[in-house]
Amino acid sequence: MSKVRRFKQIGSAVAFTIVGVVLTAALIVSVYFIRQHGEQARKEQAIAAYDKQKTEQAAEEANDNDESENEQSSSSSSESTGTETSAPSTQELPLTGPASIIGDLLAVGTLTVAVTGYVSSRRNRVRSL
Repeated sequence: MSKVRRFKQIGSAVAFTIVGVVLTAALIVSVYFIRQHGEQARKEQAIAAYDKQKTEQAAEEANDNDESENEQSSSSSSESTGTETSAPSTQELPLTGPASIIGDLLAVGTLTVAVTGYVSSRRNRVRSL
């Protein structure tokens, strides 16, 4: 009777381990794809901000050229008192680094410890029967 019980417990431990491995793999793959998509989105935002900044600078230069031509044609002796009214762009890319990687590794490590603890406790239970 006890042999039948041991085989059923081993089967559940194996099933639990397989499900744990599959879920861990799914977690790792999903984190990878989310990170890749996030990097692509950040790159697209950075490119869009750069393009916008360049078009604004080109428009400002065109306005400055028009103003300087108007000033030169109206009076050559007046001094230019034009000041820059637009502030430089302060958009920055989000900071990434080891903090996000450490968080991911900590989550995977915790899951691994939980699976190992479960398998170990099941083995100890089987031995005690």
